[in-house]
Amino acid sequence: MSLIQIPSTFTRASGVNGNLGTAEAPNSILFNYNGQTQPGVNPQKSNNYITIFEEYADSPQIESAEQTTIVHRFHCDYYTGQILLLSNPRGTILTSYDGPNPPYYSRVLSVVLQPIDKTGTRECNLTVTCESLSFGNPPDEFSIQPVELNPPAEKHPRYSFLNYQQRWIVKQAETVDNQDFAQQYINQVSSFSSSVIDSENAYGQALELLYKKHKGEESFYLSGYRLSWSKYFWYPQIINPGGYIEDPIAQGGLPAYFWSTNGMNDGTNIFINTTTQNSNLFPNGNYGPVSNNGLSWLRQTDVMDLQRTWFKMTYSWIGAPIGHWDNEWYNPLPQPLNTNADEGGFVL
Repeated sequence: MSLIQIPSTFTRASGVNGNLGTAEAPNSILFNYNGQTQPGVNPQKSNNYITIFEEYADSPQIESAEQTTIVHRFHCDYYTGQILLLSNPRGTILTSYDGPNPPYYSRVLSVVLQPIDKTGTRECNLTVTCESLSFGNPPDEFSIQPVELNPPAEKHPRYSFLNYQQRWIVKQAETVDNQDFAQQYINQVSSFSSSVIDSENAYGQALELLYKKHKGEESFYLSGYRLSWSKYFWYPQIINPGGYIEDPIAQGGLPAYFWSTNGMNDGTNIFINTTTQNSNLFPNGNYGPVSNNGLSWLRQTDVMDLQRTWFKMTYSWIGAPIGHWDNEWYNPLPQPLNTNADEGGFVL
């Protein structure tokens, strides 16, 4: 807070109601000092200067756009200008009690002191540019960027129905050094249940995965989505640590105009064709605790960035095929230990 409050927002330098400035003479339309005393006015003197502080008729100029900028222009003596320049540095919070719904707060961005031509240092212009803290914030920002995940081969959705024991047997059949032991593991693969799941059985999935590894295919290309939503605030916000499964649409509060193809929250969204465009990587979106077009989302840690006078908060999620994010690791609530070798199917 400055020691001497410059009129701000809707307040003008009227010289009345405790405001700085020179009160206009009765019945006058415009009052100017011009460096001289005038009838009806009692000018104050400081350091042998006549104190002048008046606001121009076309001030303030208030522009409300992505942010609200307020410019006040004053006519003052040089000494008064120096005092106000020094006592209102960048970042000073100014308060106005005028307007339809006071108080209004603004933050000083710059103060410019400029002598008026042909007056030397006797008279000056003082321009104060502020950013309003009481008007609307800048609009939100939004982006969707690809993120290469490239998980190991056994994480491919084609093999996601294999349980923990079956995956381990396939891994041993590939990595064990002893040929006899390897053959034993291969024989165990042949004994897997042939129960049909989405036209594939455990034996077929395990055998194909084993042969892929024989070919040296240890990982596969998978590009997920990194969805980022940024909002602006005047003050720091609470940080979410992230690291858990959360749907940005159903649980994260993402506004519909960012993801709905018609701007309405009616179920249609930009990911609606994911399972049909690439059903090999995003099969059957009805699996999992949250059904969302074959995708599950991991909430990332919030990022806060101070941009001049705004605190920019960025919330982000990474979308991948359902089952990619381990439910025991990434569930927001503590989960019981999974010690059953028959577990570990589609929803990991």
